[in-house]
This record gives sequence, C-alpha cells and structure tokens, in this order.
Amino acid sequence: MQKTILSALIILCLSSSVLAASRTLNGINENEQLGMMAGLALACNAGAKLDDYELIASRLLANTAQTNAEQRQAERQYAEAKFKAYK
Repeated sequence: MQKTILSALIILCLSSSVLAASRTLNGINENEQLGMMAGLALACNAGAKLDDYELIASRLLANTAQTNAEQRQAERQYAEAKFKAYK
C-alpha cells in the first residue's frame, strides 16, 4: 500500500516537472523558440524552406494570440529572437 502511494507521488511530481519544462525551455517562450529556429535557418541559407517555415510561424503566432496587441508582442518576440540567432 505504501509503495503504491509513494509511486503515485513520484509519478505526480515527475509529470508536473515535465509539464512545467515543456511550457518553456530555460525561460524561452514559444515565440522566441520559433524565432531562434528561423534565425538559424536564415544563417544556414535555407532558402525556400525558410519561406515555408516563416508562413507557418506567422499563422501560428496569429492564431494563438487573443488580441491584436498580443499578436504584435508575439511577432516582436519572434523577430528579436530571429535576429539574435542570426547574428
């Protein structure tokens, strides 16, 4: 009985840790992660593949934002992270 309770507590702690880690990667939000990938692709001269990625990323940013202000902020975070990764 005690092993079952202990196992359940360990699983609960691990799953909450995984969920928290999946939300951010070392304090970097999803918009910045998308921008970093775009910057790396730009640095590698990805060409047409980068255009497809940018289109998908812009739709994702537009669809996840609830207001225009949130969308502008997300696009700014994306662009700043892209620039940092490229230089």
